[in-house]
Amino acid sequence: MEQKDRQRIVSVLTAQIEPTGSMRFGKIRQVFQEEGIDPAVFGGQRPKRFIMDNFPEFIIEGSNGMETISMAKLTPNQRQMLADGIQREIDRVGLMWCASVPELMRQRGLPEWRTLVRPGENLIAWLKRSFPEFCHGMKNGGAAIFSLDAGEAGDQLSPDEAELKQQAAPLQRIVLNFVLIPMSLPLLRQFQRLCGSELRMVALRSLCVRRIGRYLLGETGGVLDDSAARTSRLAVPLERETPKGQHIYCVLAANTRKDVPVPWYLDGLCYPGQEDEKGYGRWLCQTFGLPNEETEQGRPSAPFPPDGADLLERAAQGSCSLGEVLTGFEAPDLLDSAVMLGQTETVRA
Repeated sequence: MEQKDRQRIVSVLTAQIEPTGSMRFGKIRQVFQEEGIDPAVFGGQRPKRFIMDNFPEFIIEGSNGMETISMAKLTPNQRQMLADGIQREIDRVGLMWCASVPELMRQRGLPEWRTLVRPGENLIAWLKRSFPEFCHGMKNGGAAIFSLDAGEAGDQLSPDEAELKQQAAPLQRIVLNFVLIPMSLPLLRQFQRLCGSELRMVALRSLCVRRIGRYLLGETGGVLDDSAARTSRLAVPLERETPKGQHIYCVLAANTRKDVPVPWYLDGLCYPGQEDEKGYGRWLCQTFGLPNEETEQGRPSAPFPPDGADLLERAAQGSCSLGEVLTGFEAPDLLDSAVMLGQTETVRA
């Protein structure tokens, strides 16, 4: 098999697998036919043996016609083992050179990194994609991995940042197994605008770790739980306020990344009533009944429009029409509210 044929097969299978994470292996001949790949490429082998012998980038699971094919990846334990090794090296010398990661993986008996990358992806891109909890950058012309706690590639921490880091340190491991805090410039800029300061990622991460860690240990409450909704979310008060006194929350969304096996993902920051891009400020008010802290010239803004449950209750009392209830609400949301209030027959009608 020529290298160009191999690259073509890797590209085709990756495109089929990535949308859902796996593909029924029985489809492989059909996929090859649709993509114009000559069946002679199997060289007389059965497709399953052909893939297992020639493509360590993929794993085949199952048996008796129920096999699936998926991208090879580190197991949660393997990923944690590698992350711990990287962090220990960072703690020792301040960084981990990317070029040293393959040897670290070999010493720990982990899969060869080339079997884990996507088509066209090199070692540096794979590390950046697979370990977003670290800062990835350059040092003296070489690619390296730094701790987010080190600020901008080892810059000196401010007194405020250093204090926050010290407070968060004992809780870091338990929290980072619960929520992914990405190295995200938009998230950092959002934090800085809300706080009215130039605190860096280390401050945001430390605030989140400290607050979420205390919650996980049962030392404090205040976390707003909407995890049973169709779109699962949690809201955690950061114990920080904007310059106008508005209370800042971090919003955790359900993590859908299969290569980072933690249940939650830090998706945004807001205060109750804020008209943010993702609608989290409105969600805090409508879901949990928090006071609307959006202000205009020192006065509270107008309240949000009533939600479906509120309108259904008014309709039941005769203070508004069913037409008002139906305007502006999707049927599933309206039905959920109707079930709570015993008004399903009215809505279905």
